[in-house]
Amino acid sequence: MFCKYCGKQIPDDANVCPYCGKETHAKKSEPVQEVETKKTSDSAPQIFGILSIVAPFIGLSFVGIILAIIGLCIDKNKAYKGLNVAGLIISIIILILTIVLSIVYFILIAKYIEENPGVIPQYPSF
Repeated sequence: MFCKYCGKQIPDDANVCPYCGKETHAKKSEPVQEVETKKTSDSAPQIFGILSIVAPFIGLSFVGIILAIIGLCIDKNKAYKGLNVAGLIISIIILILTIVLSIVYFILIAKYIEENPGVIPQYPSF
């Protein structure tokens, strides 16, 4: 027979469901309809997690942060929480590194211009 509360199969003589702990009233022989649960594989949080890890490596750190936050919000089962948290952390670290390296670059350019007044820095042409 099946438990009318949780729907799991239990022994016919069970008075209490071993899964949910509810009384089954095994003495009454009532037909219980089998409830079919639809299992859906929601892969959207996984896709957001993967994209949030890839995005910062192609220069889209802000996009990676946004994708990771969306992935965390839509992951109802928390199955891909680690993947989205990893994407969020990687995106933040790469964003901070980009900002710091940009500041260092502009400081070095400013120092070069200050030491060599009137000289425009020449960049190699490819």
